[in-house]
Amino acid sequence: MGLQGSMTRLCITWLVCIAVSVSTHSAFAGKQRKSHYWELGAGAYAPYIYSALEVIPALDLARWDWLVVEVHDERTVEAINKLLRINPRQRYLIRLWPINHLGHSGVFANTATFLCYLYKPGVREEVHRRLRTALRAIKTRMSRPQNVIGFTFLEELPGWWGAGGEISRQRDPNAIPEELKRHRKEIESDLGKPLRWDDEMRLWIGRKYVQTLAEAHRIIKSEFPDKLV
Repeated sequence: MGLQGSMTRLCITWLVCIAVSVSTHSAFAGKQRKSHYWELGAGAYAPYIYSALEVIPALDLARWDWLVVEVHDERTVEAINKLLRINPRQRYLIRLWPINHLGHSGVFANTATFLCYLYKPGVREEVHRRLRTALRAIKTRMSRPQNVIGFTFLEELPGWWGAGGEISRQRDPNAIPEELKRHRKEIESDLGKPLRWDDEMRLWIGRKYVQTLAEAHRIIKSEFPDKLV
């Protein structure tokens, strides 16, 4: 009876383990099915959609379930509409890129950073204007704005908008990044003391970066409150 009882308990234990395992797997699978990340299908990175249509047949771009596209104005929205006429179910992650030619010479495409946004006259206002122009073009000119999944302000952050790329390439980790030097006067005026690349400065820079990024996100949310950002 002792051996039989032990075998019975062992069988019951295995059955419980199997039941828990199946239940856990089913619950996990259920969560996966509910997640929008698993429902979008096959997508492609095609930010420069207007230029892409000059070399890639619209039918080939329209085959994808979703695309990453960059929108600036009505012209780029019309390119999206061309694809929607072929595939009305195609969805989009919209990349917003309002920073070109607002920064300093010598920087790729003269792109602005959050420090230009804070300290260079007119940059904050122009970034806001470009954001709203793109967002309102989508809202008023896109044939199916409900097909927008969400929005991203730039990409590869903090390389763009921040000085992340420059800092990561510095040979001397204690050297003041060039982007900070360009705005030394304004930064020192804000701080009330000389610019130094130390932990206190890095914390200050991080807070300013988050502040400016949040401002951009608020503009997007003000136009599309129900979309992912």
